[in-house]
Amino acid sequence: MGPFSVLLFDLDDTVVEFTRVRRDSFIQAASDLKVAADGAALYQKFCEESDRLWEGHRAGNVTLEEVRVKRFRTVLKDYPVDAHLFTERFYDILSTADAVMPGAVEATRALAKRYTLVGISNGRREVQEKRMAHVGLKDAFSFYVGPEDCGFAKPHPGLFLLALARAGNISRERAMVVGDGLETDIQGASNLNMASCWLNPEGLKRSAQDPVPSLEVRDLTELCQHLL
Repeated sequence: MGPFSVLLFDLDDTVVEFTRVRRDSFIQAASDLKVAADGAALYQKFCEESDRLWEGHRAGNVTLEEVRVKRFRTVLKDYPVDAHLFTERFYDILSTADAVMPGAVEATRALAKRYTLVGISNGRREVQEKRMAHVGLKDAFSFYVGPEDCGFAKPHPGLFLLALARAGNISRERAMVVGDGLETDIQGASNLNMASCWLNPEGLKRSAQDPVPSLEVRDLTELCQHLL
């Protein structure tokens, strides 16, 4: 592999914790706004609706804005709360969460000394930038690219190609995609014949239909052992 000059880094559940933090943030927002007695149950409905909309987006049937707005409106329609107010409260809590993945701070700082690190995320730019600043990693990443920049979400090639262009028109051969998502990060890299590193902390098994990463690691410290 390599030599690489640019690393395209997924952020959620690669650099910062997301799955647990998103759940906690949703339940906290529900509690703060007195939305539901069982915030956990409401969150489960939110996840189901979110997954359904993301699937529709990948199929080209649902816009990104619809994904971001409809999932809140749908799950909150039977509750006496403004969906926009709830959404903003949820993101306010999420953006100040300081939980990071094991070894992520040290690893990204070390990698940033040798490579250009670019954050690529399907999440809201404002939230991602706030989270990176909150955990002390704002300066480790040169810039961020997300759906707001190109109108596409991972694994669409457009997002990855824009990141390479903004990194100085770097060729695909000189960049590696790093992320925990087989369907988003690794598939996106595979679509463009780019090198990829799958962060797989739980040692999950890939199915025969899953894309094959160039490298598989349990944590970002292990990635450093390969790249530094």
